[in-house]
Amino acid sequence: MSVLIVGGDKIDDIKKELEKLGADRFMHFSGRKLKSLKNVISKRIDLMVILTDCVNNDLMESYKNTARTRNLPFICTQSVNHFRCCFESIKNIFV
Repeated sequence: MSVLIVGGDKIDDIKKELEKLGADRFMHFSGRKLKSLKNVISKRIDLMVILTDCVNNDLMESYKNTARTRNLPFICTQSVNHFRCCFESIKNIFV
Protein backbone atom coordinates (compact mmCIF):
# COMPACT_ATOMS: atom_id res chain seq x y z
CA MET A 1 0.00 0.00 0.00
CA SER A 2 1.26 3.49 -0.86
CA VAL A 3 0.68 6.30 1.62
CA LEU A 4 1.01 10.05 1.25
CA ILE A 5 1.80 11.80 4.55
CA VAL A 6 1.07 15.53 4.55
CA GLY A 7 2.60 17.54 7.38
CA GLY A 8 5.18 16.83 10.03
CA ASP A 9 8.94 16.90 9.98
CA LYS A 10 9.79 13.62 11.66
CA ILE A 11 7.49 10.97 10.28
CA ASP A 12 9.36 7.80 11.22
CA ASP A 13 6.95 6.97 14.06
CA ILE A 14 3.85 7.30 11.92
CA LYS A 15 5.53 5.29 9.16
CA LYS A 16 6.03 2.45 11.65
CA GLU A 17 2.35 2.54 12.55
CA LEU A 18 1.36 2.56 8.88
CA GLU A 19 3.67 -0.37 8.16
CA LYS A 20 1.57 -2.34 10.66
CA LEU A 21 -1.37 -1.66 8.32
CA GLY A 22 0.60 -3.00 5.37
CA ALA A 23 2.03 0.23 3.95
CA ASP A 24 5.30 -0.26 2.15
CA ARG A 25 5.71 2.91 0.06
CA PHE A 26 5.59 6.47 1.35
CA MET A 27 5.51 9.98 -0.03
CA HIS A 28 5.85 12.98 2.26
CA PHE A 29 4.90 16.63 1.72
CA SER A 30 5.81 18.98 4.57
CA GLY A 31 2.71 21.10 4.02
CA ARG A 32 4.23 24.18 5.60
CA LYS A 33 3.76 26.51 2.64
CA LEU A 34 0.99 27.02 0.13
CA LYS A 35 3.38 26.25 -2.70
CA SER A 36 3.05 22.65 -1.46
CA LEU A 37 -0.23 22.66 -3.40
CA LYS A 38 1.82 22.41 -6.56
CA ASN A 39 3.19 19.03 -5.48
CA VAL A 40 1.86 16.28 -7.69
CA ILE A 41 0.03 13.50 -5.89
CA SER A 42 0.82 10.19 -7.50
CA LYS A 43 -2.10 8.18 -8.85
CA ARG A 44 -0.55 5.18 -7.07
CA ILE A 45 -1.38 6.54 -3.61
CA ASP A 46 -3.80 4.29 -1.67
CA LEU A 47 -4.19 6.39 1.48
CA MET A 48 -3.55 9.99 2.53
CA VAL A 49 -2.68 10.88 6.14
CA ILE A 50 -2.85 14.58 7.02
CA LEU A 51 -1.13 15.68 10.22
CA THR A 52 -3.39 18.64 10.99
CA ASP A 53 -1.15 20.25 13.62
CA CYS A 54 1.56 20.70 10.99
CA VAL A 55 -0.45 21.94 8.00
CA ASN A 56 -2.19 25.26 7.40
CA ASN A 57 -5.98 25.09 7.04
CA ASP A 58 -6.20 26.09 3.37
CA LEU A 59 -3.67 23.44 2.44
CA MET A 60 -5.48 20.80 4.49
CA GLU A 61 -8.81 21.58 2.83
CA SER A 62 -7.21 21.43 -0.61
CA TYR A 63 -5.69 17.99 0.06
CA LYS A 64 -8.98 16.73 1.51
CA ASN A 65 -10.85 17.92 -1.58
CA THR A 66 -8.30 16.24 -3.83
CA ALA A 67 -8.73 13.00 -1.90
CA ARG A 68 -12.53 13.21 -2.16
CA THR A 69 -12.34 13.91 -5.90
CA ARG A 70 -10.15 10.85 -6.41
CA ASN A 71 -12.15 8.65 -4.03
CA LEU A 72 -8.97 8.30 -2.02
CA PRO A 73 -9.32 7.37 1.66
CA PHE A 74 -7.78 9.93 3.99
CA ILE A 75 -7.20 10.30 7.70
CA CYS A 76 -6.83 13.64 9.44
CA THR A 77 -5.01 13.33 12.73
CA GLN A 78 -3.47 15.83 15.11
CA SER A 79 -0.27 13.93 15.77
CA VAL A 80 1.36 10.53 15.77
CA ASN A 81 0.05 9.92 19.30
CA HIS A 82 -3.50 10.73 18.17
CA PHE A 83 -3.05 8.38 15.20
CA ARG A 84 -1.98 5.60 17.58
CA CYS A 85 -5.16 6.13 19.61
CA CYS A 86 -7.26 5.78 16.45
CA PHE A 87 -5.19 2.91 15.07
CA GLU A 88 -7.38 0.10 16.42
CA SER A 89 -10.54 1.54 14.89
CA ILE A 90 -9.07 1.99 11.41
CA LYS A 91 -6.86 -1.04 10.99
CA ASN A 92 -9.78 -3.29 10.00
CA ILE A 93 -10.43 -1.06 6.98
CA PHE A 94 -7.11 -1.98 5.40
CA VAL A 95 -6.77 -5.65 6.36
